[in-house]
Amino acid sequence: MPGLGLVGSCVSRDIWDVLRLPPPAMAFFAHTTIPSLAAAPLPLAPSVQGPGPVGFGAWCIEADVTKAALPALEAARPDALVFDLVDDRFDLRCIGRSVVLDSPGFHASRFAAHEPFRSGRVVPALSDEAGAIWQAGLERLAARITDGPLAGCRIGFHHCPWATHYVAGGIHAFAPEVDLFMGHPASITAHNDLLARRRDAFAAAFPGAAVIEASAEVRLADAAHIWGLAPFHFVPGYYRDVLQRFQEAGLLLAPAPDFENGAADGPTPPQPAAAGVGEAGRPTHVQRRTARRSRPVR
Repeated sequence: MPGLGLVGSCVSRDIWDVLRLPPPAMAFFAHTTIPSLAAAPLPLAPSVQGPGPVGFGAWCIEADVTKAALPALEAARPDALVFDLVDDRFDLRCIGRSVVLDSPGFHASRFAAHEPFRSGRVVPALSDEAGAIWQAGLERLAARITDGPLAGCRIGFHHCPWATHYVAGGIHAFAPEVDLFMGHPASITAHNDLLARRRDAFAAAFPGAAVIEASAEVRLADAAHIWGLAPFHFVPGYYRDVLQRFQEAGLLLAPAPDFENGAADGPTPPQPAAAGVGEAGRPTHVQRRTARRSRPVR
């Protein structure tokens, strides 16, 4: 059984990569959003049925489309289940009574060009309609967690507003709008307002949840980040702060490293085998990314 279930973005998963620490056993799902998790499954055309492309990103897109993530987490029954909403920067794609995240990964997937996804209706992330869809999805998810196999999980919420400044030989301010992906501008202020509203809604739906937020002093983006510069790719101090807060909130069973005495400053330790759960034995998480080059904003 994994000790940690993680639903959200690589912001939370990057804690262990950036700090060069062995990750805990976890079931990790990215490229999804709360209204998609508990949405109705969609019928798949024969052309997209069967095994798909190999790779963590492709598998996450498939889990979002087929609604496999929540059943897998329910089967795993982790000790703690943590959410972050950084992937809520992407639009929603509504198909009948269901929804998927309209992310760049989805557009590159084998599903996007086929029905019923191709004719799905795109709902902008910052729209009132997307907010209503999200709230309804949150209520469905809360009911399913409260009354289902995950009822005994410690629930956590990693609130990670976008950075307004970044480090590159000094501290610099981002422009008010940044390139989200493929020439799509995004307002840092508007997205941070969205994240704050959804943090409050999540806390209301899960009154006992541990809400984790790093100190404002370390909420700085890092031009040298392993995934490139973006307002949600942070300096190492951010991840140290969040990791310690995870531990203090009881979301991790292992003690946090002693950073003051040099922990996580040495070479990258060996990584254990993938420790996720999934349909047909497929892992939900590749424990170590091998690419270490700058990449487009995910």
